[in-house]
Order: sequence, then structure tokens, then C-alpha cells
Amino acid sequence: MLNRVFIIGSGNSINQEIFPLLKNEFTFGINETIQFFESTVAVYGDWYCYYSRYAQFSNHPLVIGRYSNEYNHPEFEFPKHKDLILLNSSQQYNGNEGLQKGLYTPILTGAFALSLAIQLGFKNIFLLGFDNTAINGKTHWYQNIKGAGEFKDLDGLDHCGVGYNYKGEYKSSIYNRDDNSLNELWKPFLIEKKVNIVNVSPFSRITVFDKCGYNCLFSYLIRSPQNINQNEVRKTILNTVIPYKVNII
Repeated sequence: MLNRVFIIGSGNSINQEIFPLLKNEFTFGINETIQFFESTVAVYGDWYCYYSRYAQFSNHPLVIGRYSNEYNHPEFEFPKHKDLILLNSSQQYNGNEGLQKGLYTPILTGAFALSLAIQLGFKNIFLLGFDNTAINGKTHWYQNIKGAGEFKDLDGLDHCGVGYNYKGEYKSSIYNRDDNSLNELWKPFLIEKKVNIVNVSPFSRITVFDKCGYNCLFSYLIRSPQNINQNEVRKTILNTVIPYKVNII
């Protein structure tokens, strides 16, 4: 397995000028990233994200999502493309048994993606857009793009974690937690002493990981570029996760 991976979240700290430099890197694109950047692996957490972006996900070479009971609910029928990989999740961190017992995801899809990256053997993991707060008044880097981050369920009800509600609270409810409570969700990853996790967001409320800014990351990528064969590494990932795939009707 390759040594480093970049997990692309949605926080407004993301400098989109980094995307061209990530084209030939191994990347996980979380949720709405599917609309803006072709990552090595498209990862999502909520079924209604997949449902709302089915056209994009069904055309991506490798999609890994978090399994939930809705997929086999007798009253719910929505399209599921044949190459979809669903994996179980868990409210606790299961270490090297994550694929067997469920990938850690305490609400946040970013934690699910990070758990997966560790299970796949990556030793250097860069978190982009893992802010858990607003940066320069925006919660998401695509906040001003019409429709971005807005999903609908089977009843046509809206699901949107972008920005603020009428009370002035974050729509992503977990962001309304205090700093200590928020960081408790990420502390389980600290047991991974052989994995270097870097949060590329100096202003992120997630403080349990080492941080760096984009100037540092730009210099690193220019100094040490990679040119991976995306299709080949996708095959490697697929062979690793297929035994743990949840079968759906």
C-alpha cells in the first residue's frame, strides 16, 4: 500500500489551489467532494448523500459508504449501483479490527474515512478541511455554490449541514459541542503510534493532531510529488475491502 493519503473534507480552510497538486496523489473525497474533484476513493457517510448524488457516485470508479439499515428497509427503494461498497461502522474505535467490527464514526464521516485509511495501511495521513467550525464566516468551502451540500431524502425533506440555522447555531449539530467534547471524539485515534496524522488547518478546533498550514503542504508536494496509477491502487483497495462488504438487496 502507498505511504500517504489526503482526505478531503468540507471545511472552509481548504485552499482549492491544492487540488491540481493532488491529481496524482492518493485521495479520499468525502461526501460533496464528489461534485468537484475526482478522488481515488469517494467516501460518504449518510445514505441521503448517496441518494441525492447518485448520478455522480454511480459514475465514480470506487465508492465506499457507511452501511445503515435504510439500504435494506422494505419501504425504501432507491437506486444502488452494482459497484457500491458498503462497510459497517461502530461507535467505538476498534483498532486493527476496524474492518471486521466496524469503522469508527462518531457521527462524522471524516472519522469513518480516517479509520478506513488506517486500516488500509497508510502511515502518513493529511486531513484537509477538518475544521469543525466556521473559517472566515463560512462552515464549508463550497458554501456559496448553489445547491452544494444540500441533500434530499426519499420524502423530499432537506438535509443540509452548511452554514447556520435560524437560531444562529451550526446546522452541523456536532459543531455546536464545546471544544473538549469535540476533541474527545478524535482522541481514540491517538493509540495509533505508528501513524502520522496531520491536520492541515491551523484554525481547526480539532487539536489532538499535529497541524500544518497550506504553505507547508504546497512546499511538501512540490518537493516530493507522486504519480500513482489511480486504477491500480483502486484495485488494491477493492481487494482489501471486498471481504468486509455488506451485502444489500
